[in-house]
Amino acid sequence: MNPDELHTGQAETETGWRYRMAYIDPDVVARVTGESDWWFDTAVGHDSACAQRVTALLDTLWQAREPLAFDSALYTLLGEFRRHAQVPRAAPDEGALRFAPVIDYLRAHLSRRLTLDELAAVAGLSPC
Repeated sequence: MNPDELHTGQAETETGWRYRMAYIDPDVVARVTGESDWWFDTAVGHDSACAQRVTALLDTLWQAREPLAFDSALYTLLGEFRRHAQVPRAAPDEGALRFAPVIDYLRAHLSRRLTLDELAAVAGLSPC
């Protein structure tokens, strides 16, 4: 479930359900996985094998006495969540946009020996 997403707390099925809520700060997710802004299309998944693995990992987290055991379980848990998460594509950074013409020029002239002056001119920069 996504942060700040409203939910009723009502059972998904007539037979009810059991769940545990664990809030993992987005900064922690980013530090552990190198990704940010995960979101989930649905609040409820129907993957019993994954649910069993997540349950076991949560049990491990709650009972972990050693930092390495906790970190390992958290890393594995986030891996399970990642399989279901959507991650936005990163916007190209300014450097990638600025030097795209240089990369195109390099590719177009692979058979030639290029000079720094030539590449600087394509980039609109001085050779220095």
